[in-house]
Amino acid sequence: MMKTIQTSPARKARPARKAKKTYTFEDVWAALMEDRAQLRAAERERRRTTEEQRHVMEELRHAMEEQRRAMEEQHRAAEEQRRAAEEQRRTAEEQRRAAEEQRRAEEERRQAEEERRQTEEERRQAEEERRQAAAEERRRAAEERRQAMAEERHRAMEERRQTEEERRRAAEERRRAAEERRQAMAEERLKAREAAHEKWRKERELAQAKLDAQFAKTDAQVERTSARVDELTKNIWGVNNSLGLWAEEMVAPQLWEKFRVFGYDFGQTCRRVKFCEDHQEVAECDILLINGDYIMPVEAKSKLTISDIDEHIARIKAIRAYMDKRGDKRIIVGAVAGAIVSDGARNYAQKHGLYVLVQSGDSVEVAKASAEFKARKWRGSECNEAANAAED
Repeated sequence: MMKTIQTSPARKARPARKAKKTYTFEDVWAALMEDRAQLRAAERERRRTTEEQRHVMEELRHAMEEQRRAMEEQHRAAEEQRRAAEEQRRTAEEQRRAAEEQRRAEEERRQAEEERRQTEEERRQAEEERRQAAAEERRRAAEERRQAMAEERHRAMEERRQTEEERRRAAEERRRAAEERRQAMAEERLKAREAAHEKWRKERELAQAKLDAQFAKTDAQVERTSARVDELTKNIWGVNNSLGLWAEEMVAPQLWEKFRVFGYDFGQTCRRVKFCEDHQEVAECDILLINGDYIMPVEAKSKLTISDIDEHIARIKAIRAYMDKRGDKRIIVGAVAGAIVSDGARNYAQKHGLYVLVQSGDSVEVAKASAEFKARKWRGSECNEAANAAED
């Protein structure tokens, strides 16, 4: 590589000589040395400039490397963001699918619930129709019994009226006959008063005896008619007794199972239980449920009334006194039952702490009570007199 020898600025600035000067070796060598020093200075300047450029290029390369790294970091961050966005999108998609599945499951559950409600409503309607049909059947039966009893009473009253009419007619006939005999005797007495006074007296006594016999016969007939009327009346009341027995027959079977849900485990059921003291009846209950801790007197009526409830409460108090005299510490809880129970009677009984049994199909069930209902418990007098007084 050829080097170009540059003329130094000093030499350029040297004024031109008019006369040609002869240069010596020292002058040439000095000029060469000066040129060499200038070249070395220029080389050093070039090297310094090159080194500075190299440093600048190195810094630029570092800056570009840093920029590249920053761009790679940005690219990686963008990639991470893209991946996070993709993950969020996938998560959102899965959540959407899960929500869709949940919505479908909820819809199926709602449909199933709606079908169950419809089925339950149909079952309730069928049960209500069955209850209405049973109530209508009972109403018709009661109406037929009422009509039969009314017809029986009407026939009894008609027979009694006919008997009274026959007795009145017989009395009228006797009165007429007596009047005719009296007139005949009066005419006979007028015709033969003086001649047959004694005979007239005997005939009068005979007629009086016949009249007394006829009256006696009539009185016996009246007594027979009255006895027949009493028998018909007793039969009519027998129908009511049959209704009471029918109510007991409906309530008694499996009655102990109805109170198991209330915590009473009765192991014995008795009917027509009488409590007697000194050869006298203290109380009588239709049904009595018994276990080791409790007894439950149950009164069954065809139609339960408030007076029946008051009588049953008085009956329970009498049984409590009877048990206290014998040292029986078992607790008494009461219940009433009826084939027909009005809302007023049911509320009155529950207000006084009695369970109420109402008809349900061919059996009975314990009527629902309010949340404030609490069964009254009659305890022994020496055990808890304050509790009984508070409940009263």
